[in-house]
Amino acid sequence: MFQVRKKTREKRDEIESITQETLSISGIQLIKSFAREGYEKARFYDTVTNLMKLEIDLAMVGRWFLASVTAMIVIGPALVWMGGGWLAITAGLQVGVIVAFVSFIQGRSTDRPRRWPESKCRSSARWPSSSASSTTST
Repeated sequence: MFQVRKKTREKRDEIESITQETLSISGIQLIKSFAREGYEKARFYDTVTNLMKLEIDLAMVGRWFLASVTAMIVIGPALVWMGGGWLAITAGLQVGVIVAFVSFIQGRSTDRPRRWPESKCRSSARWPSSSASSTTST
């Protein structure tokens, strides 16, 4: 995956350099004076076509990677259930332990760090606003 990304990045850089070379004022004058419009057009077309193929390869690699991660997320608990069932039959493990373990694992893999909402906090102390502290009585 990283090699495809590296090749894609290099090809994008190549397109950027071609564009800067050929679309500057001096680049346009040189191309026209040496009658190299056809060559530059073919060079740009070939580079863009190669970039398009690399982008498709990168998208396919990303899809396969995502599919394999999703499969592991689905297959993992199934394997735990299967192993737990085998242990429940052969070693006398209680079903509640298996359920608790699977719930724990799924909760750990999907939870994100949580922030407590202000309404749930025990302390209701608030910082004074700047307008309240700036008023003085004379």
